[in-house]
Amino acid sequence: MNLRNKETGEVKNPHTTMIELKELDKKGYVMLNGHPCKIKGIGSSTVFRCKRPYITGSNIWTNKEQTQFFSMNSEVQVPLVKMTDYSLVGIEDNFASLMDGEGNIREDLRLPSWEEKGDLTEKIINAFEANQNLMVTVMAACGQEMIADLKADL
Repeated sequence: MNLRNKETGEVKNPHTTMIELKELDKKGYVMLNGHPCKIKGIGSSTVFRCKRPYITGSNIWTNKEQTQFFSMNSEVQVPLVKMTDYSLVGIEDNFASLMDGEGNIREDLRLPSWEEKGDLTEKIINAFEANQNLMVTVMAACGQEMIADLKADL
């Protein structure tokens, strides 16, 4: 979702921020080809005696690799990524029941698929069935959320 400032005409995305390419955190996140990605590498390629920087990353939702070239003095879009830990209190029909630190329950997140997070769902289900105390980390970015990590035996 983009918001246009009526006075300046500037389009602003409330889910991202802009930073200079040279200030990008090499272990952070960036928007590549319109997708929020975890940075895997930053490099440069010489084309006709001109250096062109590029960034390679993996889509945080699908794990598909993305690469995008930039000009030397580019600003890049960086997704605003938030990680929140929840206690896992139940699983029903592939949806997780999650409790935050204030005791609020949410049941709107499904367990991630194999394509999204590999064997994470299997680990969550096995640990839950073994009655382990579980915390899951929910990643939120660009208006989407997904269970991204598991912390067992707390």
